[in-house]
Amino acid sequence: MSVNFHHGKKVNKVFQSYKEDVETILECLEQSGQQRYAPTQCQICWMLRKSARAGFIALNSIFMGLDVFLICKDSISLAKGSKSDVSKVIRGRASLWKTELDAWERIHHSLCIGIWRFRKSMEVLERPFYS
Repeated sequence: MSVNFHHGKKVNKVFQSYKEDVETILECLEQSGQQRYAPTQCQICWMLRKSARAGFIALNSIFMGLDVFLICKDSISLAKGSKSDVSKVIRGRASLWKTELDAWERIHHSLCIGIWRFRKSMEVLERPFYS
């Protein structure tokens, strides 16, 4: 949990910085609609826009990296036979799905036998009484 908390704080800081950049860009856009900008002000807006985009990409990368890390960590612990709450839930669900799959296979087998018997009965019924 401390890893998630630490990454969460970093993500919050990046997101806050991104939010501030977007607000600055919006202010620049509002002002540009009201007055003409000097070339330096337009360049500043352009750089802020690039900064916001970079912040968004960094935020996305952090989340992807965190997801990959947690998936790998959980996969390794499951492979080792970990007895954590998450692994118990996953094993319980897997067992339930296996039981359900077995039941569906028995139903399928029973239906196949029923179809075969029905076709045999139809053959008998379609034979003429007198030949």
